[in-house]
Amino acid sequence: MEFANITLLTANNWEQWKVEVRVPLLHYGAWQFIEKPKTETSLENSKTKVSETAETSEVASGKQVISWREEYDLKLRKDRSYTLVYQALSPEFKPLISQTTDGAKAWRILKNHFEPTTRARVIQLLDEFFNTRFETGEALGLFLCQVKQPR
Repeated sequence: MEFANITLLTANNWEQWKVEVRVPLLHYGAWQFIEKPKTETSLENSKTKVSETAETSEVASGKQVISWREEYDLKLRKDRSYTLVYQALSPEFKPLISQTTDGAKAWRILKNHFEPTTRARVIQLLDEFFNTRFETGEALGLFLCQVKQPR
């Protein structure tokens, strides 16, 4: 499955971009690292490595034991979460996340940049919400999508 048609992130398309990037992340099994980064780190803390010849998972003494193949696959998917996000950025935004290689951290940096939670942003969103009007002849489904998603 090729994802070359993802729109690059610009200053004006955050909402569209995050939906388009979520699809390949889900396809490659890497969205879990963006969505729940704490789960993966707790897995790393509780695991015990198996010798390099072992190929199966076992449970021993209450700790999860994973093979080197599973660990490699986990690392590969975690790295893929970062690379897919990085490749879908326009050059002007790449420096924002160039200091990290963690996909979840990169996503949070971009989200904080494009969806700030300052008081001014909250007031702006409230103002937009209360100024939203349903126009006669407008499709109800489109109007509801406009109400649900902030601009």
